[in-house]
Amino acid sequence: MVLKESKITRKSFKDILDNGQGFYSPFFNLKVLKLDHPTNKPVFKVVVSSKVAKKAHDRNFLKRRVKSVVYTTPQLNPNLCFIVFTKPGLKDKSFAIIKDDLQKLLKSSGVILK
Repeated sequence: MVLKESKITRKSFKDILDNGQGFYSPFFNLKVLKLDHPTNKPVFKVVVSSKVAKKAHDRNFLKRRVKSVVYTTPQLNPNLCFIVFTKPGLKDKSFAIIKDDLQKLLKSSGVILK
């Protein structure tokens, strides 16, 4: 379950889409925006569209996998909030491939502190 501090509100979601900086990888798109006030938990949202997986069961499964990668990633920048969009083709990939690709994307976008 996602903690309340880690959730993005509807207003924040729109702000991130409109003003956030985009980063791209083969399986993910990432929109990142700097927060006004830092938090101690990562503030993020995972979006899995029906183009990626038709069944809700599969979409929820992919969301849980992506959230697992984010929560287990050390040294996340507390000054950023981000949205992870998945791309078609992710459904058939193993967890190791998902984790590797997402962590590379988070590192290149500055979400992971170096």
